[in-house]
Formats: sequence, structure tokens, C-alpha cells
Amino acid sequence: GTTNDLRAVYFADANTGYIGGTNQLLKKTTNGGQIWSTLQLPVEGQFDTLFYVLDINFINQSTGYVLGFFLMENKIWKTIDGGQTWQTQTTGEAHYLNKLYFLDENNGFASGGSFGGEIVKTTNGGTSWQLVYQDIYQTLSITFVNALTGYVGCEQGRIYRTTDGGNTWNFVWSDASIDVTSINFIDANTGF
Repeated sequence: GTTNDLRAVYFADANTGYIGGTNQLLKKTTNGGQIWSTLQLPVEGQFDTLFYVLDINFINQSTGYVLGFFLMENKIWKTIDGGQTWQTQTTGEAHYLNKLYFLDENNGFASGGSFGGEIVKTTNGGTSWQLVYQDIYQTLSITFVNALTGYVGCEQGRIYRTTDGGNTWNFVWSDASIDVTSINFIDANTGF
């Protein structure tokens, strides 16, 4: 058989969770991880079954997004029925995206970029995406404190912040000895 590597884990609540990985692996649990059922992402192109699921983000029990990557191409899939059916979306011409973060049903972000840090933004639930930031440092993590203030962690320990809902991003800190692969805030002032 084939072995799949896990690349993403997301729990919407204590019982409902999702895991994703290589070869379009996507599974869901509704009982805290005791039983996992396979979810089927769309297979529309020749290589779709080879896509890696890199990130999963749900806004509520029904609406969620999955970010996939294979051979320099990204795809974002959206569900509005808890993962039973999925719709393929555009990625706004960005490549090497690896993280998703949604504020609500309309406003969301995806980040990544092996040839430079890219952040794309949607204001219409993922129907279309616009490039809002690009730099030479690969973005590795993204989080928001509230609708206006967010942070992106990058390679070489660089952190950028937005205070206008992701339209502009400014450098705030750097420690070249680390890569900021995960970033999270528990309130407006305290982050890890």
C-alpha cells in the first residue's frame, strides 16, 4: 500500500477535526479522533490525486478551506457542507503557498512563496484572491489577533505585521538564527 505523510491538522472543536497530507489525503473525525473517515477532494486534472494537503482552516462547522500543492501549482478547495463536497478555487497567481488563515466567511489569507514571501487575500470567501504582499523572505506562518492586526512569520526569523486588515505589511522583528514556522497570539499583546 501507499504511505501518506501528514502535513496538516485542524480541529474545529473538541470532537470535529481534519487531517491532511500527501496524495490528496484528507480525513475527518467527529468523535475526537477515535474514527476517521476519508473526504474526497475534486480530481479535475491529471495530477490532482498527487496534491499534498498543506493546510486546513475552518470558519465554522460547515465552511472550511484546504490548501494543496504539487509541482509548483497551488489549489485551494472550499466546502460549505462540512467536507462532503468541495469546490476548487483560484490562488490569485501565487505559488508555493503553504498556510491559510480566515478571519470570517469573506476575509481570508494564504501565504508562502519559495521564490519570495507572498501573501494573497480574499474578501469574497475565496472566489478571487489578490496579491497584497511580496518579499524575498519565504513566509512560513500567518495569524491574526483581530480583523485589523495580523502577523506573518518568515525564514531568517523575520516577522511582519499588518494593522490595516492585511493590505500593507511592515517589518517588526528579526533573529536570523531561527525560522518562524509557527506564530500565535492569545490576546492583542501576547504572542508566541
